[in-house]
Amino acid sequence: GTDTLQSIESLRFSDMTVNLTVKQTAAGINSISLTLLQELYVAFFNRVPDADGLEFWINQYRDGQSIEAIAEIFYAAGVQSSQVTGYSAGMSHADFVNKIYQNVLGRQDGADADGLKYWTGALISGSASRGSLVKSILQSAHTFKGNQEWGWVANLLDNKASVANTFAVQMGLGFLTPEESIGKGMEIAAAVTPDGIQAALELIGVTHSQIML
Repeated sequence: GTDTLQSIESLRFSDMTVNLTVKQTAAGINSISLTLLQELYVAFFNRVPDADGLEFWINQYRDGQSIEAIAEIFYAAGVQSSQVTGYSAGMSHADFVNKIYQNVLGRQDGADADGLKYWTGALISGSASRGSLVKSILQSAHTFKGNQEWGWVANLLDNKASVANTFAVQMGLGFLTPEESIGKGMEIAAAVTPDGIQAALELIGVTHSQIML
C-alpha cells in the first residue's frame, strides 16, 4: 500500500530517522558549499553526517555563518570528544595537521615533511586558524584529481562526500542517538575506498530505491 503524508517534516522508525525537508533545504545553497559542509564531518570526525545535523549547518550557512566559522565550531566539538576524534586542546600544530591528513587524505602515516612544514607554518604565522586550515587542505586535496601519485586522495575524498550526500541529503537519514550517529557514521565512512562506495552504501542498511525524497 501507499501512505501519503502532508505537512510532515520527519519520520522515526525503530532504528533510523528520515528527514523529509533536508533535500529541499540543501537545494538552497550552492553545491560547492554543500560539499564543503559534508567534508567537514569527514575532516573533523571521519564520519558521514546525519541529515538533521547537516540541515542545521546548512541553515547556519544560509543565515550568514561562514564555512571557516563553522569549521572552528567543528574543531571545538572535536576537542570536546577527543576520545573519539583524536583532537585535544593541547595538541601541537604538527599533531593537528597529521590528524587532518589521516581523516581527509586517508594517509595513515600523516603528512609528508614538506606538507607538514607548509601547513604548520601557516598556523604558526597566524595566516590560518585550525578551522580555516582544514578548508584549505580540503580544497588542496581536490587539486590532485588525476595525479598519477596522489590522485587516489582526491578520489577518496570525492567518494566520502558522495556517500555523505547519499545518506544525509538524498535519503535524509539519521540514527536515533548521538552515539549511533558517531559510531555508525564512522563505520560507514571507513568503508569508503578510493575505488568505490558500494561497501559503504551496503552498511547503510536501506537502498536509495527504497527511500526517494
